[in-house]
Amino acid sequence: AVEKIIILRGISGSGKSTYAKRLMEERANEGKESWMVSADNYFMRDGEYRFDPSKLKEAHGACLKDYLRVVQHGGKVDLLIVDNTNTQLWEMAPYVAIAEAYKIPYEVIDVVCPVGVALERNVHDVPEHTLRMQEQRFEEPLPWWNSRSVSGCSASVRARGAPGSVSGRGGAASGVDGTP
Repeated sequence: AVEKIIILRGISGSGKSTYAKRLMEERANEGKESWMVSADNYFMRDGEYRFDPSKLKEAHGACLKDYLRVVQHGGKVDLLIVDNTNTQLWEMAPYVAIAEAYKIPYEVIDVVCPVGVALERNVHDVPEHTLRMQEQRFEEPLPWWNSRSVSGCSASVRARGAPGSVSGRGGAASGVDGTP
């Protein structure tokens, strides 16, 4: 069974994948299993990222199917991470609904980073106008979703405040203790 789900969100280049990899490394060092699903995986061909905007709908469908497959049949998984921009509620709602339906503690984490920093480091060469559009369409998670923000601006992508600190949003309804 999946023990915990983290749904990452942020503009391209904000540090979501770096944050996810760090969490996965921490779990691996503890001998625990973790999985990451991402629409980006759909565009990987022979180790190379080949983005095709006309295939974005299929990519997100494949990501959701991978997520559901891990939830239903993943065996013992300590942490399942969704690594997508998730700028709008409808994009992350299916992940939250599935976590709630299976009674898996989850957390929605906003990886916050200024557009200028994200532009310099995004590995998919997303143009500045697209990053600004992502930022403008960013919707706040629903008040009852367990959520918090972390800074994506440092190399280690540290959480604001003390480790495991929760920002003003979210709640304990999902049973998450606030630690990544």
